[in-house]
Amino acid sequence: NSQKPLVKFARAFINLGATASEDATRVQEQQAWWITLAVLAAFSALAYFNGRREDRNESARIQAEVQRLVRLKQEFEEQEASEDFSDDSMAAALREAQERMQQDDEEEPDET
Repeated sequence: NSQKPLVKFARAFINLGATASEDATRVQEQQAWWITLAVLAAFSALAYFNGRREDRNESARIQAEVQRLVRLKQEFEEQEASEDFSDDSMAAALREAQERMQQDDEEEPDET
């Protein structure tokens, strides 16, 4: 039989009804096992590093959101301490803050 070992293995793998003379040798089976293991390890590493990158991006986004909320809280506390708010002025201040938040959201690119 003049077929190369890899060809014999591929034929045995594809043809489930292969005869004994066409079956893959133990060396070919070990090679296939190592190749399968390497592919599995590569996909696992890819998934791991992709997950780490997404975690870093999400952490940065959360940190930016927390800083924005802290800034808004400080602005309202400063305004509240500096002047006495009526219901109308509080509603106007809330509308103004909401407009600023919408502008901030429009300026930030969407990462999804």
